[in-house]
Amino acid sequence: MKVISYSLFGYNGQRYDNCFDFNSYLRGLFINLRLARLLFPDWSIHVEMDEETNEAFGDMMRRAGIITRANKRDALCKMMLWRMKPLFDEQDGKWKYSHVLCRDTDSPLTYKEAQIVNKWIQKDKCALAITDSISHTIPMMGGMVGFQSNGFHTRWSAGDFNSMFVGCDIDFNHKGSDQDFLNRIIYPKYAKHGEDSITQYYFKGMPNTFLTDFHNSIEYTDIGINEYESLDAPNICGHIGSAGYYNDVLYKELRKFKDKFKDIDEVESNYPEIFGWITERSL
Repeated sequence: MKVISYSLFGYNGQRYDNCFDFNSYLRGLFINLRLARLLFPDWSIHVEMDEETNEAFGDMMRRAGIITRANKRDALCKMMLWRMKPLFDEQDGKWKYSHVLCRDTDSPLTYKEAQIVNKWIQKDKCALAITDSISHTIPMMGGMVGFQSNGFHTRWSAGDFNSMFVGCDIDFNHKGSDQDFLNRIIYPKYAKHGEDSITQYYFKGMPNTFLTDFHNSIEYTDIGINEYESLDAPNICGHIGSAGYYNDVLYKELRKFKDKFKDIDEVESNYPEIFGWITERSL
């Protein structure tokens, strides 16, 4: 089982600097639920939430087929790192998920990313990292990484999510500290020269790392979803990992496949104050 993992928190709480309205993150999540159905058809969607968000919207998400978990609120960037929690889930004595992608709810999934993820899985590497903008100047962007569960744990002795932070001196109340953790603590375990096990697609921002599975371009191949090739950057958004999407273009493309989303439409119809502007366009 493979999972795309999101963190969503802060409902009825503090409005963090440089953050959108809370409902916009819900809308982004449900846009991505549609995109995942097309571009990642054999992946599940998982959302880690604080208890307040779960109480308000957990049932709505579960009715839409999203896997959820509630957590007590923590430091800002510790909550962002909740996206890694599914790596520690077990079932029948094995890791529950073979692969975990960490994503942002306000960043649309793209056809290009589906191509990248498919190539990563075929190569059986422990980790995946992507950059796609001149602003992506670090090896691991918080919402653009993935991990293979078995490989992750062969190089990491943490027995559970919280034990990852033992001895860590990072202040997770500081915005961006989730990425400090990824690049200072996580990245070196998978990107050591001569022992690396990471697939890197660094189109812009990051320079060549000279590791064994580094790429600055991609050759598109048939991965069984070619009818959705138009759902790609820069068509529906600026780049992989961009905060937001191009409304009119994205809605037009999704309308072509609206018969696949009737169950999602039904859930959203009960929350017109959140999704009215989406359902009016009959996605």
